[in-house]
Amino acid sequence: SFPAKQYPQKIMIWAGFSSRVCIGPFFFNSTVTAESYQQMLKDYVIPNLKKHKKFSTTIFQQDGATPHTALNTKEFLKREFREDAVISRGFPFAWPWYSPDFKPADFGLWPHLKMKVCAKNYNSVEELKTAIQNEFHSLPQCFFSNCVNSVIERCALCFEADGGNFQSLFVLKTLLYLNMFVITQLCKFCLK
Repeated sequence: SFPAKQYPQKIMIWAGFSSRVCIGPFFFNSTVTAESYQQMLKDYVIPNLKKHKKFSTTIFQQDGATPHTALNTKEFLKREFREDAVISRGFPFAWPWYSPDFKPADFGLWPHLKMKVCAKNYNSVEELKTAIQNEFHSLPQCFFSNCVNSVIERCALCFEADGGNFQSLFVLKTLLYLNMFVITQLCKFCLK
């Protein structure tokens, strides 16, 4: 493999899932902009949701990244999904800021992929992308279902902790119930 670089090359990934459907991963070829994000939704996400006959029942959750909350992206999402079917900043159902404990991709999918895929070095971006795709597609559907279902428990624990830190409660309940975790989010993986 190549020696470590001072500024390692990065790739941007999008993946989406519910308790029944997984879409992705999708790789962006450059920095994600509002335009490239909308294009990915239009060309990749929406057709896949329609293919799985899930488009009309989808509640689309995303974080507050600038490409996700740009005015033209919000207009696009309102047009495509309905305003009440989007959970994001600037919509009737805003997702809490800095809340990785409630985002299944942040607490489940991305850590799992990083642990599995980044355990070795890759000689090219394409090799890394292939490893990510293989690991993503090898995950059983119950992994995603458990991640989505754990959001309800996490919300209840947050309420139980009066909105404060609930990790100690969650760790205790996780040990008791052996929960696994994972919705949509962009992620960076470093090429080693």
